[in-house]
Amino acid sequence: MDHCIADRIKHELQARIEGGELPAGVTLPSEHELAAEYGTSRSQARQALRDLQREGYIMRSQGRRSIVTGADRQVHVYSPLLENVVAIAIPEFQSRYCRGLMNGFMATATKRGFQTLSYNMVFDPHSEALFLNRVLRSGLRGLAIWVNHDDPAIRMALAALGAASFPIVLLDRHISDMDLDSVCTDNESIGHALTRKLLDKGHRNIAFFSDGYVFSSQLERLAGYRRALAEAGLSPNPAWLGEASDDGAPVTDTVARVVAFRDAPTAFVCTHDSLAMRVWEALRRLGYEVPGDMELAAPDDDLRALTRDIPMEALSQPGFDIGARAAELMVARIAQPDRPHERVQLPPTPPMRELDLGDSVIASFARQD
Repeated sequence: MDHCIADRIKHELQARIEGGELPAGVTLPSEHELAAEYGTSRSQARQALRDLQREGYIMRSQGRRSIVTGADRQVHVYSPLLENVVAIAIPEFQSRYCRGLMNGFMATATKRGFQTLSYNMVFDPHSEALFLNRVLRSGLRGLAIWVNHDDPAIRMALAALGAASFPIVLLDRHISDMDLDSVCTDNESIGHALTRKLLDKGHRNIAFFSDGYVFSSQLERLAGYRRALAEAGLSPNPAWLGEASDDGAPVTDTVARVVAFRDAPTAFVCTHDSLAMRVWEALRRLGYEVPGDMELAAPDDDLRALTRDIPMEALSQPGFDIGARAAELMVARIAQPDRPHERVQLPPTPPMRELDLGDSVIASFARQD
């Protein structure tokens, strides 16, 4: 395969540099000359030179030849056990949605001739930035990652990967002001469709709950909620926008504050299923019946609401398809590093409770919850 030729060019030039045959200051053959020598395309020769540049073996500038650097600038790369390895890094929880991302990515990358690794990470902001800063030394050909935090150190690490033309694809969310490939659900459509379901059932006072308003997925679902209300001639009440932590007690406090208004909501849109479950529990503790007094709507990616028989309007994210599309983008960027970056948004899938799931499958997910 072509990417094997790029690896061959890179490794042979690297061996000649490390062995002293090509000392510091020597000019390497051009992309055109390397392509002719190895019987391949200029894009593969260019990829090999980019890899050598990224690891500090050569210096390149626009319109000039590649110059061998000194040993002090070379970066030690930890080579995986196999060649042509790409990886996916996802959060520490092995949810159904995360397994879909991983399976879609691995199946597609494998079909394209790559070996695959998965990282199931427990990240705080520092460890996530450290992980990203080490990617260039990993020996990986590309990485798909679900970024868990948004702070300056992580942005700097991502920018460095982009500047080095390393093939990286963001999963589940994108960073609006960074030019990187990304694949996620059309989250604005999720917020809009869930709110529309509640409006169609006659609700006019609809709250929106999230566990933060930082990432694109949270903000876009909020935008969809607002658009659906505007289309119905309604304005969202700022007092009905709740932000709840993973701790159950603050969720109860936030729900209690929202329902205490004289003109209280009769329905809640939540950004994900775990939060919807906590809102459901909070409403029950406060004496409300669901769906009698209140109704809920949320993405139910992991069958948690279904397995616990929590009544709510639901949509799901196409995890397998997101992972597969991320692998396709990565393979395309490996083959053509200068191609324009893409932001792919896939439509949500029908509610899980409408799919034909066998009792054994549901029981299996219930045991994992």
